[in-house]
Amino acid sequence: MNIEQKRKFIINFAFICCVLLVIYFCLKYLAAWLLPFVAAFITACLLQYPISYILRKTKLTRKIVSPIVTTIVVIAAGALIFVTAHSLAKEFVGFITYLPEWYQNTVPAVMETIVWITYKPL
Repeated sequence: MNIEQKRKFIINFAFICCVLLVIYFCLKYLAAWLLPFVAAFITACLLQYPISYILRKTKLTRKIVSPIVTTIVVIAAGALIFVTAHSLAKEFVGFITYLPEWYQNTVPAVMETIVWITYKPL
């Protein structure tokens, strides 16, 4: 390896490190602010297919179809999030309610087994 190749390697390595450092700091500090815009962009891109399909099948304009499809998708996503959160909360309450009974039934048996295993006669 001659001097020129080493110099190119060092310059390329330093450039890649700087790019990775900038990407890291952008993701660390800007991701929370940019995430809603990224999510909206992805949603808009995904909604283009159903909107285009509806436009081809009907004689409606994009001004009418886009808000309707977007509203339906947002309501469906909100309902899905609500049902999931409600189910998780219900399961958590059931778990907390069952915990004392489980503690009274299981812990003494486990402790008895541990004591028996630990202090069993030879």
